[in-house]
Amino acid sequence: MQPCADRISTFCPAVPGEPRRSRETPAQTPGEIDEEACRYDEEGKEPYWEEKILCRQCMQVITSPAERIEVKGSHRHTFSNPLGLLFQIGCFKRVKGCVDASPPEAEWSWFQGYVWQVVLCSACATHMGWRYTGPQECFYGLILDRLMQAS
Repeated sequence: MQPCADRISTFCPAVPGEPRRSRETPAQTPGEIDEEACRYDEEGKEPYWEEKILCRQCMQVITSPAERIEVKGSHRHTFSNPLGLLFQIGCFKRVKGCVDASPPEAEWSWFQGYVWQVVLCSACATHMGWRYTGPQECFYGLILDRLMQAS
């Protein structure tokens, strides 16, 4: 793999916003991703949420409080990237207002056994966080200060 400094990518792990590599066992390889793991439901229908969480920048619906999950015993996690920037993320099972913006990457994963992809708001392209895909499941780590509860 090419060193990160040599890659031309807005979302390179060496720039602000990307996860720090776990010191645990290596993550799943990108070729093992189950692309169906994060679909809304079996029929591919969008979820209906009474309560909504929005992109703070443009008010796009991103997810719902009902989608909050615990990963490694907590919904909230604080991590730093290789440049030392801190991110507080919340874990969510499903989102509908984000798009993948990078190929799957195993390096620098904050969650052992998962590959990550950058996700952006589908309306304004704000970096919202990361999608984590493991052998059996998928979840989103969304940057909490980029979200707001709908009133």
